[in-house]
Amino acid sequence: RRLIEHKFNNRQPRPYQTLCLNRIARPHRIKLYNTLKDINGVLVTLQQHGIASPYPNIEYENYDYNNILNLLSLQETYNACDFSIVSETCYQEPGVFVTEKTIHAILALHPALYVATVGHVAKLRHYGFDVFDDVFDHSYDTISDADTRMQHMLNANWDLITGKKRLDRSKLLGRLENNRILYAAGGWPICELR
Repeated sequence: RRLIEHKFNNRQPRPYQTLCLNRIARPHRIKLYNTLKDINGVLVTLQQHGIASPYPNIEYENYDYNNILNLLSLQETYNACDFSIVSETCYQEPGVFVTEKTIHAILALHPALYVATVGHVAKLRHYGFDVFDDVFDHSYDTISDADTRMQHMLNANWDLITGKKRLDRSKLLGRLENNRILYAAGGWPICELR
């Protein structure tokens, strides 16, 4: 825990507003990448297609599903961005699957928007996590059609995503740290999916 606390911080300013990490190119991630790739202030990756972070990280070919090492390798990437759009593995499937992708954002002190199954945000709330409803419009979380859900998430939060409206991380630090502490307390049914 101390290692993670030391590596991920709330330094300002950050060169990027939005981070969207994608390793495996699934259809929803390709759509998301194509929507975000040309926006100044957005760092978006699609590692399977050779589009990686400009900061050090584990290369696609060397990734071994060690989630702690992967998270630590992304330290500079997370510390360069204000918040994340988490593109979960499951997007259209029934049920809610909270994976390491969501947990990485929590541990890296990133408030987040989610491209995930319907009810993902509600499940995080149910577990007690702060999902920053005062910062983000999470009304997309209840939309059953996956493509409509993603488009609504983007439209409703576009000014934050594009940096027209800046996120003030200094006002969120205590809440971000509380999320990290809540996760460290354990007991969360986290899935690991590829």
